[in-house]
Amino acid sequence: MQINKLSVTNTIILAIVLVLLGYLIQALIFGTGTYRDALTGYEIMYQFESGKPWNTLNYNDGNKAYSFFVSWWSPAQWMIPLFFRSVFEFDLQIIQILLIVLCTSAGLYGYYKLFREFGFSKNISLASLFCIITNQLFYWHFLIYYG
Repeated sequence: MQINKLSVTNTIILAIVLVLLGYLIQALIFGTGTYRDALTGYEIMYQFESGKPWNTLNYNDGNKAYSFFVSWWSPAQWMIPLFFRSVFEFDLQIIQILLIVLCTSAGLYGYYKLFREFGFSKNISLASLFCIITNQLFYWHFLIYYG
């Protein structure tokens, strides 16, 4: 008995789509958490919007004011959400979900192209993607926005 290659490919694609759709629905219903580094990025974003210098953390303890240029994180972690918020007027929660979906989709597409470039068959490449998306480390990115 021979298995139809097209049906195997379609089954794997359907499984991938259903798992990703489940992650998206979960994120839309329950929202995403925000990791501490991304929260610091949002703090920088709000301070920048209020007129503070670009990419700095500014504090005032009552006696002295402190200003730290943030060189240890990429400013893109707050500039990209700021762009979406200012252009489209989206809520930060929607922006986080949008960025998670865009970035994980781009990453999965890159992995698929890499597997194909290495010479793996379409079914093996798709099965590998299924293994990736069902991994706990992948799933966590739909629960928590890391920036």
